[in-house]
Amino acid sequence: GLHVNQRNAKLFNNVGHALEGQEKYTEALRYFQTAVSVQQDDIGAHINVGRTYNHLKMFKEAEEAYLRAKSLLPKAKPGESYQARIAPNHLNVFLNLANLISKNSTRLEEADMLYRQAISMRADYTQAYINRGDILIKLNRTK
Repeated sequence: GLHVNQRNAKLFNNVGHALEGQEKYTEALRYFQTAVSVQQDDIGAHINVGRTYNHLKMFKEAEEAYLRAKSLLPKAKPGESYQARIAPNHLNVFLNLANLISKNSTRLEEADMLYRQAISMRADYTQAYINRGDILIKLNRTK
């Protein structure tokens, strides 16, 4: 598969996921990075790179990858439902980025803003509410 079509990001992502499942993060990262270079607007591939950097405890690189993914999300258009324009799995970029940022206690407000953004795009996003609750407790804003 990989030798036949070198321009198919999905193939590289799939191999990356398989390696990630075996906790072979360094090898997985190479495949996810190749997916990004093959298809630079692949939001999922950027999320995969970020998540893998996070596994490797390379938090600055993880944040950069998540921010790149977030920058590729479609922009809201006036009068149009924004949530209809974003694939549900792409909303993970908000949670992944907020979870990463919230490890730094000086960035809790920033994390809260990301959770609020995710919730505004999908009102039934349970995990975003749960994670935001944890942040509000840390911020001592339980009222």
